[in-house]
Amino acid sequence: MYVNESVVLWLKSQKHLKESTIYKYRCTANKWIFPHFEQKEIDYLKRKDDVQKYIANISNDKISVSQMALVIRILQDSCFHSDKEKNNFIQMTDSIISSMNVDTFCNKYAMRNIETLSLQDIKRLENALCKDISNYNIAILLALHTGLRIGEICALTYDDISIEKSLIYVNHTAIRLPSKDSMHKTKVVIAKPKTKSSYRMVPLNDFIKKHLSRFIQDSTDYNKSNSKNYIFSNLNTPLDPRTLQYAYKKILKENFIPYLNFHCLRHTFATRLLEAGVDIKTISELLGHASVTTTMNIYCHISIDTKKNAVNKLIS
Repeated sequence: MYVNESVVLWLKSQKHLKESTIYKYRCTANKWIFPHFEQKEIDYLKRKDDVQKYIANISNDKISVSQMALVIRILQDSCFHSDKEKNNFIQMTDSIISSMNVDTFCNKYAMRNIETLSLQDIKRLENALCKDISNYNIAILLALHTGLRIGEICALTYDDISIEKSLIYVNHTAIRLPSKDSMHKTKVVIAKPKTKSSYRMVPLNDFIKKHLSRFIQDSTDYNKSNSKNYIFSNLNTPLDPRTLQYAYKKILKENFIPYLNFHCLRHTFATRLLEAGVDIKTISELLGHASVTTTMNIYCHISIDTKKNAVNKLIS
């Protein structure tokens, strides 16, 4: 059997997975697997020299470490059936990657360069956003002060926010998936959060609570009968994450703030907490990570800097 044929059959069999996960796997296969394995049989994956060439090729195309890990996993699960074959393939790929000085999958975040806004840019951004508490601006401000993912923000309804308790309840996320009519068209749908840990309660600090409360009060169309509407669209359909990304990019440009992607607001939130001395377990729970290990792997270099500053206080 050919590699591509085996991957397609495997993808069709994964009916237990979330639609968003299948979509992610399909996109990964379309970009990193199918173009490289046309008319190649599964035995190709058992030859170390051939696998080494393949890994070198996709590495040269600047595949991310997390994408590389996903590619290896898809090939392992789709093309090998016995535990022995799977283990042999994993050992071979680990050996190849180690010899190439590519980071191992044990710490897939190590090669990531975590970018955050500077304190000066945070202040400039906050000042710009607070001049006009629009739906876009309050959504961006919320990301900066809660660390919510962009999809989680777009999926918030009025029912998900308790100003009285100073809490946000994260129960859904907005994601873009292919339309049933065409794989070339996409639509925004509401789905379950990324992991079980992503279901969470996130406290509102006094700053964001004040502005969010004002925004809700100014939403003249809001009343109890439409409390299930999405807060940042004030409709029964959510704000498109892509639209929010465009608005974010525009406000950075208008205020001469160097561009960092929207997810960097989440990194900025976590980094500020670490620098303030908040323990890693609390930060992990606020971010909705699957484990504390995930948080440590992403922000380990920041926590080390924080520890260095702490011990240097002994001599200051």
